Amino acid sequence: MTQDDSQPTVTAFLDAWAACDAGRVMSLFADDAVFVGSVGSEPGQTHRGRAEIAPAVEKMLSAAQGTRFHVREVIPFDGGAVVTWAVDGTAGGGQAMNVKGIDVFRVRDGTVTFKDAYRKAGA
Repeated sequence: MTQDDSQPTVTAFLDAWAACDAGRVMSLFADDAVFVGSVGSEPGQTHRGRAEIAPAVEKMLSAAQGTRFHVREVIPFDGGAVVTWAVDGTAGGGQAMNVKGIDVFRVRDGTVTFKDAYRKAGA
């Protein structure tokens, strides 16, 4: 990573996400952050600000209980990172998950200002 504050912020975010800790995840979003989820009608769904982001994060992490989140690679750039990841296991309700994805992070002053998620899921 560059010498900015991106690396520790992205690492802390990924650790919190892997632990399904919505409180820690939300503490790393800037007040004016934008989070673009991978599912929705846009395609995806854009959430602006913590008040919109929090319910989406809580819903996703609740559904992910019982799965394993694996960071595959972190590709840094000045002010952020691209992260490739995988999720596998059995989600709540007994649904098997095998998902691969990429997230684009932008970071400012130790907080995530932008997160855009892309994913591939098995049928």
